[in-house]
Order: sequence, then structure tokens, then C-alpha cells
Amino acid sequence: MQEILQNYTDLRAKATKYSKSLANNKPDFEDIFSMIFNNATMVLEVLDNYYKYWSRSYIGLKQQEIDRTKKQNAERVIDITKWSFIHTISSFEYSAKQIIKYSNNNQFQKLKNDLQNGKRVYILGIMKTSKDSGLISDGDYNEWDGIIYLRNCLVHNNGVADKDATLKIGTITVNCKKDKMIQGKLDIFFNLVDTSMDLYNQWIQKM
Repeated sequence: MQEILQNYTDLRAKATKYSKSLANNKPDFEDIFSMIFNNATMVLEVLDNYYKYWSRSYIGLKQQEIDRTKKQNAERVIDITKWSFIHTISSFEYSAKQIIKYSNNNQFQKLKNDLQNGKRVYILGIMKTSKDSGLISDGDYNEWDGIIYLRNCLVHNNGVADKDATLKIGTITVNCKKDKMIQGKLDIFFNLVDTSMDLYNQWIQKM
């Protein structure tokens, strides 16, 4: 638990760093990283309160009860950090569409027209166009593909995979099994947020 708390403390520091860089290099762009800072702050506050409470709640319990309580606590951590991941990707998707809407880059003209005509545009389509135009690498696109797949599974399929897949995203590997709940360690969603923030910062600085 202490490691998770430190992770989100570090994430806030990274969000601040990227926010300052964006203000210096792309002052006309919305400061999306301040939103991620606030997101991480909320997670940190909730987890810190849980940690203080849980540290006291084990006193006087039998080992079986302690093990059950720890399992329930871990599920709460997963739920809170899962929310953070979904919120982060939704924020990036909104930000990317706003950037494309006002972009003068001819590579994004079709997407720009779609947005102006009220058609649906998704972040993976934006990253596909970015890859095709040489703005991001194939490797970056593959990570985005995995990130968006996991986000969609969580939002639309209750976290159940609809295919067998091995996704390598940042420092982690997620093994998906069709019709099975997506599994991962306690820090899976932190790592997904951390990697997606790095990828989005790299993309936004090239726009």
C-alpha cells in the first residue's frame, strides 16, 4: 500500500512537470495535465485515508479475518485506481479532439472535418492518423491500442476480455483471456495511467 501511495505522489510530480512544459511550449493548448494532477490527488487522498484506517482495523482480528479484510481492501484499491485510469483516458480523448479541431496539420483534415460535422472521433483513430503521418512510432501506437482496448473492456464489458491477447504497455504485460476478467497486480492501473501520460505528453509536444 505504501508503494501505491508513493506511486501516485510521483505521478502528481510528473503531471506538474508536464504541465509546466506544456505551458512553455504549447501555451495555446488546454492544460490537460492539471486535470491529471487533480485526478491523482483524489486517488492519493482516498488511498491515504484507507491506509490509515486499515492500519488500525487489523488489531484484534484472527488471521483468517485479516486475510479476508486485506483481500477486500485490495479490491477497493483496484476500483479506485481503475476509476483513475478510465478518467485519465477520457480526459486525453477529449483533449486530443480539441487539439485536432483547431489543428492546421493537413494530415488531420479528415478527422477535423468529422469533428466539425458532428461525427464521432476517437483517440485511437487520432493515434492511427498520427502513426500513418509519422508523428508517433509503431511501438507507441501499439501501446495506445492496448491501453484503449483495456479502457473499453472496463467501460463496456465489465472488465472481461473478448479475445486472447498479450499486451505490452510500458513496464507491464497484461495477458487477456477471452471471457475472463482482466487480471493484474495492485499497481496495474497506476502503470497504465503513468504510461499513457508519457505517451500523451510525447504526442502533444509534436502537435
